[in-house]
Amino acid sequence: MVFTTLGEAKYYHTILMNVHQIKKFHPGAIIFVGDLGFTESQFNELADEGVAVYPMKMFDDVEYKMLSKPLFVLNVLYMTGMPVLFLDADAVLVNYFDIEIGEYDAIVTTRQSRNGRINSGVFIIRSMPFVNEYLSRAIYNYGINKKYLAEQSALIQTVDSGKYNVREVPCDIYNYPKIESGIPNDVIVAHLKSGRYLDPDIIKILKRKINGIRSD
Repeated sequence: MVFTTLGEAKYYHTILMNVHQIKKFHPGAIIFVGDLGFTESQFNELADEGVAVYPMKMFDDVEYKMLSKPLFVLNVLYMTGMPVLFLDADAVLVNYFDIEIGEYDAIVTTRQSRNGRINSGVFIIRSMPFVNEYLSRAIYNYGINKKYLAEQSALIQTVDSGKYNVREVPCDIYNYPKIESGIPNDVIVAHLKSGRYLDPDIIKILKRKINGIRSD
């Protein structure tokens, strides 16, 4: 399995943290980072970490940038022939990632309490037809009707098409967003979404978890 993330300069602190966490829990793992706008020093530091940095700077509009996610995953899947675990730039591994994709085409993270149950901040894809459809739907959603969250909606639509063998795993373990309340021991990925990656108090909670310091 290949570990991947995608981002720009403002996400660099969480991306670098994630690289270190992946190397800690999965020594020898292949890591690809999509470059949507790193500084030269950030690019060089990632390269020094042994990360494959992949240029993706063709997108400027904020929502259109999201189309780079399925395109990036498609490229990595094509280059490596290995299942691709994608983590958003603000989603950080805090424990060993303990599931393999097996014979599934994709594994997605789901939540129970909101519409659009799937969150595209964490997923695994091994099927080329699946990621091709995911990308095509994202382009349609954005290009035809300027749909909000075009990329995430495309992932949901691809899963709901019924054409693929997809496993759903809970966000509460694999894509955990409620960082303010602390990070439970069973959480695998903490997601600092909705700007939390810029909150120093949230970063402090995350670092305490990573460093094994109790919060109570």
